[in-house]
Amino acid sequence: MSFSYYLYISDSKVDMLLSQVSLRCFEVSGQWTK
Repeated sequence: MSFSYYLYISDSKVDMLLSQVSLRCFEVSGQWTK
C-alpha cells in the first residue's frame, strides 16, 4: 500500500520535472528560431 503511494509520489514528481524540462526546451527552441 505504501509502496504504491511512493510510486504515485515519484510519478507526480517525474511529471513535474518533465513539464519543466519541456518548457525550458520550448523556450530554448523559441530563442533559436528567432
